Amino acid sequence: MATQPQPKPGMSPEDLMQWFADSFGVDLRDMPPQEAVGMLMDLGRLSQVMPWEEPREPLELAPPPAQSLRYTLKVTLDGSKPPIWRRITVPSEVTLDQFHHVLQAAMGWTNSHLHQFTPGHDRLGQRTEKIVTPFDVSEGDAGREESTIRLDALVTKPGDKLHYWYDFGDSWHHTVLLEKTEPRAADDDRAACLAGRRACPPEDIGGIHFYSTIFDSAEDPDAPEYEWAREIVANLRLTREEAAAFDLEAHDLAVRRAMAGGRALRRMIGDPGAYPVAIRELFSGLGHEAAEYVAGYVDAARVEDPVRVEPDEAREATAVVRAFLDHVGDGGLEMTAAGYLKPASVSALMAELDPDRAWIGSATVERHTGPLLNAREIITGMGLLRKTRGRLVLTKAGARLRKDPVGLWWHIARRLPVERPDEGRDAAVFLLLHLAAGRDEGSMGDELEMFMAVRGWHLPDEGLARWGDPWRSFARRTEEVLRWAASGRVYDFPVAPLGSPASRQLARGALAVTRDGD
Repeated sequence: MATQPQPKPGMSPEDLMQWFADSFGVDLRDMPPQEAVGMLMDLGRLSQVMPWEEPREPLELAPPPAQSLRYTLKVTLDGSKPPIWRRITVPSEVTLDQFHHVLQAAMGWTNSHLHQFTPGHDRLGQRTEKIVTPFDVSEGDAGREESTIRLDALVTKPGDKLHYWYDFGDSWHHTVLLEKTEPRAADDDRAACLAGRRACPPEDIGGIHFYSTIFDSAEDPDAPEYEWAREIVANLRLTREEAAAFDLEAHDLAVRRAMAGGRALRRMIGDPGAYPVAIRELFSGLGHEAAEYVAGYVDAARVEDPVRVEPDEAREATAVVRAFLDHVGDGGLEMTAAGYLKPASVSALMAELDPDRAWIGSATVERHTGPLLNAREIITGMGLLRKTRGRLVLTKAGARLRKDPVGLWWHIARRLPVERPDEGRDAAVFLLLHLAAGRDEGSMGDELEMFMAVRGWHLPDEGLARWGDPWRSFARRTEEVLRWAASGRVYDFPVAPLGSPASRQLARGALAVTRDGD
């Protein structure tokens, strides 16, 4: 059987297309542009990129520096006009597998494709030993594994370069330029995004050439790619304004989380018993990449830092719970035959816990006074109240903590989240992590939905979810307790901000590894 001829260096794209048609019976010229463009770009690079001969040069790696260094690097998406770039800082000894995640976060990619690093003097990886990823190893490729190579083994002084190739179809090439080196403390292993310009292109859009001209093509009926560009812009809802935007805070947080995630995950694997059960449960069944994503939030939440609450802070944060405990008192309360608080109790508690009468109901019948009914059920679930023989009474814990605000605060913190696993406990833990990590309430919806997707939850339609945020249908009760801490009321309108210091402190207490007084 005759062997098909291999493509030769220097072949034109037209010759390559003809070679492909002759070799495989598929003529790229007959394919729709959106399907052929990625393959055309690959074929156009074939004679340059594919190593038809084994590399002859071993990969040169510099020895580790004598002291711990911090690198400042500029990452530029090759061929982007106007330039798309990021300035980042990382410890010099970061390994390339970790640096890959930092680059993904800095640029805004989704880590949905393969990647490859190549040294500065060999952009296309033709002459030197290959730097291989875990996927390459699984395919039997030979080379140096990226997890064993430090960044400072490839770039050592300002002006040195490293190349990063992401998505071999769209072919996003990046140049990483070392701008500055400086000494750093050995335990300073943070990463950060310092600056940048323009948004990252969408995944799978066809590469830098098409993306650079997409808006002009979509607005010019005479452009060869007019119809395709117009369809892509409409389907992805792309705008020039969004393409020109850059959110430094969001990219910096993503970079910090990408660097911290691997570190936090390694700590958790080393001593999982040191973390609260609610956190450990999050990692059940997660793949390594998803686990690193979640671990980044655990790190940002500083769950290993001691948490201390002052008596005045505890008194304010526990006002709602203490009002219930004081109203029930040592003698308890007789309930209605149906098991609800009597109207006098409802009126008294609502007068104290809703002084501005934000609740629009009559506030005399408990089953029609949702905020109060929810509060009683939550406090009962926390082990502070119980029903017995038609009466509502204090539990031993309720009686003991009724006049101890700090002890009561910790009791509440230890019982968050209040949802059971089958009720959506994951969403409530994510809510606590989000607040403890210092994230703003405006980003809460998107980030919690991402958390839920990582854990495999299917969120309800917005119309079925409270206040339009799907995650709230899962974490409603924990959210209520956090808002009580912020406002001291069972109902407030406008609602108390979840991002208040009191809410964040209670969230940190719920997740803390080390608790004051333990």
